[in-house]
This record gives sequence, structure tokens and C-alpha cells, in this order.
Amino acid sequence: MAWTVAVGAAAAAAVFWSLYFRFKDRLRPEPLTHVIGALLLGAVAAGLAVGVFRLLPLIGVPDEPPAGRLQLFLYCVAVIGAVEEGLKFAVVRLVVVRWRAFDEVIDGLLYAAMVAIGFASVENLVHAADALWPEQLARAATLPLTHAVFAAVWGLPMAHALSVPRPAARRLMRQAIPLALSMLLHGLYDFFLLGFDATASASAVVLVVWVGIICAAQSIEGASRPRRSQI
Repeated sequence: MAWTVAVGAAAAAAVFWSLYFRFKDRLRPEPLTHVIGALLLGAVAAGLAVGVFRLLPLIGVPDEPPAGRLQLFLYCVAVIGAVEEGLKFAVVRLVVVRWRAFDEVIDGLLYAAMVAIGFASVENLVHAADALWPEQLARAATLPLTHAVFAAVWGLPMAHALSVPRPAARRLMRQAIPLALSMLLHGLYDFFLLGFDATASASAVVLVVWVGIICAAQSIEGASRPRRSQI
């Protein structure tokens, strides 16, 4: 029963949040096959993340969060945030941006969000056995959005960096800095949850970041709208 609830909740949440983010790209909607492909790539990234976390003890990194506050903060940022955001970024940067349909800056938000939703869906299923069904439902509803928000931090700047010709070093920096910020914010979110059980503080991190993403997306969408000719 618990597994059935987890699968159903994860699927319903993935559909809901996918439709939400696809609506953000309403000027030139992406092909449905590409949206589904991005979701599947996110699932692949999640599988890779599971493998990475299982291999960490082989190089001396604990596979469980440490007890000390400083150690926990570093673990959340340098391990959880770095691995999860790094793998999501990698599949978008190495695969998705090569798709012909990736032709607008706003596509950086959409595809980063789709990959993140696919990632979160697998994460929900991986942890399903460790939670009762009310917690499963709560995680299914919120985790895709949380992952999508942190992915959007690097998704929009990456697409913008690739949209116009720039020196290679500057283009790299315009992608690396937002990615590092995303890792930090993701780690801070987990630090509040794991270190203090501070759901409100963790949610505040997501809310503040999300408001900034919405403002940036609206600005980009407004700039992309065709202007009426002056009479």
C-alpha cells in the first residue's frame, strides 16, 4: 500500500509541476517529446546520484550526514548540494542544450525544471520505504518544486550565457557562478532541515529564491514578446 501511494503521489506531482513550468513557456511551447525526455534525463541523473552517494565511503566521505553543525553544513553544501545540482546541470548542459528546440533563454528555466522534477520523482521513490504515507504525500507535493527552484538558479543564467557570443572564459563564469550558488542554496536548505528540523526556515529559502526566479522569468518573457510597430 505504501509503495502504491508513493508511486501515485510522485506521478501526480510530476504531472502537476511539469504542466506548471510548461505554462511558463507559453510563447513558444517546447515539444512534448522534449519535455518528457528532460524528465527522463532527470531520472537518470537521480540514479547516478544514488550511485555516487553509495561510492562516497570508498573515498572517505561518510554516506550519512555528520553530527557536528559545521561538518553538517559542509556536508550539505559540498556533498548533497554539489552532487545533486552538479548532476542535474550536467545532463542539461551536455544533452539538452544541444536540442534544436532549445532556442530561447526561458527554455533554460523550463528544461532545468523538467530535469529537476524527474530527479525529485526518483528521490521520492527511493525514500518511500522510510516514510509513512502522510509524509510521502507531503514530500511528493513539495520536493519537485524545491528541486526545480534550485535548478532554475543555474538554468536561466546558463541559457542566457549561451544565447549571445562571449569569450569562453566569461561564458564559463556566467554558468559556474550560478551553479555554485545553487549548490550553496540547496545545501543551506538541507542544513536547516537536517540540523535544526527547521521546516519554516528551509521553506523560506525556497520562497525567496522562487520569487527571484519568477521576476527574472517575467522580465525575460516580456523582453521576448513582439513589440507593436509604432504608428
